[in-house]
Amino acid sequence: MVLVEGALDGRHQRRVANRAAVLDALVGLWRDGHYDARATEIAERAGLSSRSLFRYFDDLDDLVRAAVEHVLTLVGDDGVLDARPSDATAFKVRALLAGRDRLFGVAGVAAHAARLAQHRSTIVTDRIAATRRWAREQVADLFAPELATASEGTLDLVDLLTSFETWELRQGMDSATRRSTESLLATTLTDLLTREGR
Repeated sequence: MVLVEGALDGRHQRRVANRAAVLDALVGLWRDGHYDARATEIAERAGLSSRSLFRYFDDLDDLVRAAVEHVLTLVGDDGVLDARPSDATAFKVRALLAGRDRLFGVAGVAAHAARLAQHRSTIVTDRIAATRRWAREQVADLFAPELATASEGTLDLVDLLTSFETWELRQGMDSATRRSTESLLATTLTDLLTREGR
């Protein structure tokens, strides 16, 4: 009985390790810019056979979904902001932008991959929607004092300017342009959120 339990436990551990290796392999390919990796490429990077890949996942869409979730578990406190609603507006803006940089720096590859795969998977589409809702709610909570007197649509604009899509666009710029754009973005957001009170 003990031998049987040990064998089952060993198989379970191998399954968990192999599944993690596949997820790490796919995320590694994403980080290298390969968002359309084939099963053979993923399996080779994971050190497994192509046939064994789908012992752990139903299909490539299931694998992509699992890899997105896997990356999001690595985020940890990177999505937490070092600011409170009672802090000064300019300080909160800088904290939000720094928080988005940390968050997207970790989860950016998964966010990009999810957007490429969302047309094939309602689960991935739902995950993107949930993440967008969370990001919007974070902005709404942090800037609640400013938004209480702001013009209609201000929340929409702040949400857009601090979104993953905007961050990804900035990442494609050269370093000097990115720095100046980030400074302009901070100034624009601060002005947008404080102009009602002037």
